[in-house]
Amino acid sequence: MIKIDCKKYADEIVEQVKQIPNKQKKLVILTAGNDPASAAYMKGKIKDCERCGIPVQQIRVESHKELLNSILYANWNNNVGGVIVQLPLPDGYDEQEAVNLVRYNKDVDGFVTDSPFTPCTPEGIIYVLEKELGDLSGKTVLLIGKGKLVGKPLINLLLDRGCTLTIAHSRTDKGDLRSLLWKYHDVVITAVGKPNLIDLYDTYAGVVVDAGISRDENGKLCGDCYNFDPIHYNSMKVTTVPGGIGLMTRAMLMRHMCEVQERGSDTD
Repeated sequence: MIKIDCKKYADEIVEQVKQIPNKQKKLVILTAGNDPASAAYMKGKIKDCERCGIPVQQIRVESHKELLNSILYANWNNNVGGVIVQLPLPDGYDEQEAVNLVRYNKDVDGFVTDSPFTPCTPEGIIYVLEKELGDLSGKTVLLIGKGKLVGKPLINLLLDRGCTLTIAHSRTDKGDLRSLLWKYHDVVITAVGKPNLIDLYDTYAGVVVDAGISRDENGKLCGDCYNFDPIHYNSMKVTTVPGGIGLMTRAMLMRHMCEVQERGSDTD
């Protein structure tokens, strides 16, 4: 089994962003609560911004009302190029209301209707696949997951590139899912967020992209796949969790912030 070097691909993007001059518009990250995974992701984003020379500001809020007011302030601040609401939010917060309030052309996460940006994780997955496989036209893809942040955007991105697509999800019968995995696909993508969902020993694919993020009973960060050393298929290429698509997600965010700088007054 061959581990795909997502760090190499993420570093490629970051190096490109570093070359863009005059990165004056900042990224605002709005946070609430004490979720440890959320805090880790936020720190990673701040580190990426510092590495790329992009101004960044974390604003910690203590109530839903304060969150909404902070979003409105960032929306109309000409020094702000991108606004992120760090999810998940604590109980008592309306995540959908907060995300939808972000001004569309500052929605560097790509979550808002009419956002000029593709959601970062699907965009990162496509980047990896094209690096590993080249032209995706005609490739057979099994996509497991239909969430609005990863699965659904991926459907259109894959179809636009001419892929032959089979879709399953968290409610697909386990026997049916196993039968699908036994069939050869050029690519298997899983984005469910359920530990031990996919046994790689039962998977026949050229490339497996694990975009599922969750924590096991011991609190360890993990993906949807397990059994990463199936001796029957040594040529299978896989992304791992951690150290895989999460790095690509962060890199695509930096690319979006780069595009914000290049648009200039279009985001004012």
